[in-house]
Amino acid sequence: MIYYTDQNNNTYSVSATQISYRAIQPEKSSSGTYSGGTDREVNISEEQFKKINSLSERLFKDSSSHAERREMRTTILKKSKSLKEKKAILYPSDKRAEFEDILKKTLGL
Repeated sequence: MIYYTDQNNNTYSVSATQISYRAIQPEKSSSGTYSGGTDREVNISEEQFKKINSLSERLFKDSSSHAERREMRTTILKKSKSLKEKKAILYPSDKRAEFEDILKKTLGL
């Protein structure tokens, strides 16, 4: 499983067969007015999962874009497999933008 929280606290969960999006609601947003839209779930192909997984691995390996703690404009990437979990807090980068773009495109956002 791959878990991603964007800078607005919208969350994405990706399994080998499905991607889901949970939108932040205004009452839980930092501004009190931002809405992430509508929740979605979409079935994905093996190829789509491989692409998303590959991009997530690139983000984990690019330690130059990792932050020590969550602050404004950062995002969180987690990956779990069996009992192992890895986590990275990410600053904005081209790789992060590419990863977010593929998540949104896959969901039709």
